[in-house]
Formats: sequence, C-alpha cells, structure tokens
Amino acid sequence: MRELLRSRGLEEAVLQGKYLRVNPIELRESQVLRLKRLHPGTVIKAAVRQLLVPVPMTKRMGGDPLTDESFLEWLEVLVTKVLTPFER
Repeated sequence: MRELLRSRGLEEAVLQGKYLRVNPIELRESQVLRLKRLHPGTVIKAAVRQLLVPVPMTKRMGGDPLTDESFLEWLEVLVTKVLTPFER
C-alpha cells in the first residue's frame, strides 16, 4: 500500500478518528465533485493540501468501521479511482 501511495505522489494516509487523512493532495474540480458525491462528509483543506475522508462503516446505522482487507481494498479504490485517476 505504501508503494501505491508513493507512486501516486501521496506521502501520508493516516486514520484520524473516523476519518482517513491524506496529504499532500491537489484535486481538480471534477475530482472534488466526485469525491464529495461518493464520500459525503469529506473535508478538503486546500491551504495545507490535506484531505479528510470519512472511513466507511460495515452498515449505514450502527455499523463498525472497515478493517483489515476490506479497508485496504477501499483505500486502493479511493486512491486509484477517485484521488489520482488521471495519473499513471
């Protein structure tokens, strides 16, 4: 996972409470719109090039945060399909 993040120009992806903090990040307007549509509650801190994405739960109400393989799969999709889809 670290190799994937570094290859996409991301130095850090850390769990912070119920959020995943990713930095440094610069998003196009289309990426911002897609991210907010797919992950409501996302906080974008453009001044510090930081992004806080809510970690998905196993159920909408009363679920637990994703862990282990399911979390890593979600993170891989987030990084490759939403945050850096235009890079190779």
